[in-house]
Amino acid sequence: RRVDGGGTREERVIARVDAARALASVHLFQEAYRRLDEALPLTESRDDLHARALSALVEMGIRSGDFARAIRAVEKLEAIGEQADPRLLIGIAQARAATGDTTSALRALDRADEIAGSGDAVAASEREKQRGLIYLYSRDFHAATRASARAVELARSAGLRYETAAALHNLGDANRRLGELPRAYAALTESREIAEASGYER
Repeated sequence: RRVDGGGTREERVIARVDAARALASVHLFQEAYRRLDEALPLTESRDDLHARALSALVEMGIRSGDFARAIRAVEKLEAIGEQADPRLLIGIAQARAATGDTTSALRALDRADEIAGSGDAVAASEREKQRGLIYLYSRDFHAATRASARAVELARSAGLRYETAAALHNLGDANRRLGELPRAYAALTESREIAEASGYER
């Protein structure tokens, strides 16, 4: 309300996008979508502001499981131009993978790798985890084991216990689907041990 009272159009858009992200983070999706519905008409001919609002829409669509909405936002973003935010590209990859477009999903992750480089082990681990999941969804279990094993190593090197446990879980799942049961058991057991030691009930 304060921003609406004296803020610029840009500030009004940013306030709504930030409010939407905050609401989505506590799973108040209806209210979050309402904020974005207010923000989008305010972006008018400003591609940067429009892209900002659409990026939030992609994130929220994925978080709420509304992949159809996420894909519509992705298509509008791609119509604006090639995206160069590695974090957003992970979201685009997730949305594409959820709708069965494995090729586009992997292309988005490759683009994120290109832009981000290898300097940030935390981000690299997240991208590799997503790559493993995309291969799992497309039933390429050999590729899923390779990507998940890389995600485990990256997460370990960055000291990320939760991400290590999650990547080990995915590695175990891929090996189980391949019938590599001793490997699956080893990965899942280590995943559970890390989770229990760290208090990660989920």
